Amino acid sequence: TALLTLGRFPKALAMARALRAAGFRVLVADPFRWHLCRVSRAVSESFVVCSPNVSTERYLSDLANIVSEHRVKLVIPVSEESYFVSQLKPRIPQDVDVFAPQAKHYETLHHKLRFAEWAEQNNLTVPETHMLGSVRGTRLAALRDTVIKPVAGCSGIGVRVHKTGESLPASSGGAELIQAHISGQLVSTLSVVKSGQLLGSAMYQGSVFAGSVAICFDRVTIPESICQWIGNTVEAFEGYHGFLAFDFIIDQDNVPWAD
Repeated sequence: TALLTLGRFPKALAMARALRAAGFRVLVADPFRWHLCRVSRAVSESFVVCSPNVSTERYLSDLANIVSEHRVKLVIPVSEESYFVSQLKPRIPQDVDVFAPQAKHYETLHHKLRFAEWAEQNNLTVPETHMLGSVRGTRLAALRDTVIKPVAGCSGIGVRVHKTGESLPASSGGAELIQAHISGQLVSTLSVVKSGQLLGSAMYQGSVFAGSVAICFDRVTIPESICQWIGNTVEAFEGYHGFLAFDFIIDQDNVPWAD
């Protein structure tokens, strides 16, 4: 039995169908009673759980109860809820596979400044990045175009482009960073990593956008430079387990910069 921890996205439906085809009984947990996967023949049963944004404790308790009562052996997070699902392991039997990275890995990847610093230490290409308001960040903004974004943002929310030499704006609230602006082709990757072994990667680019968020995609051939970048990341994150997703900007010299 496999448990998907979100059911309202098309990618959840794709996972449910693939799991069912592989012989799994598929369950879905979602804060919404009605969602895309609920009406699928690939899903045996759906459960309403507390939203992790409302109460992390209740959310994890709800998931743990489903795992226990229905003898779940594989838990797969689908989207942003993976941050919370990564905290589920201590609450469930040891033989249940939670397909999510360890908390220490997630904390490095999810915090954009911490990730940029980690990547530089491991010789991975990332744009120069500093905290907004820092001396080094102010100096960077005087020398080149930059991008201002939240340290833990997603979906392009709060991202602003700043032109060279312009006065830096005041923070919009919360921790923000300033990052060198890289021009080039924007692509995204998704990799599957099991216990430190890279099983495969795919690369795609947006074809239809809602604001800064791509809602339709075209799959494109992944270049060797990005394959190597991802492979080096997996190697540096010893024992990584779960999905691994990046946005890259490929510059005019074909160098991939993790954004």
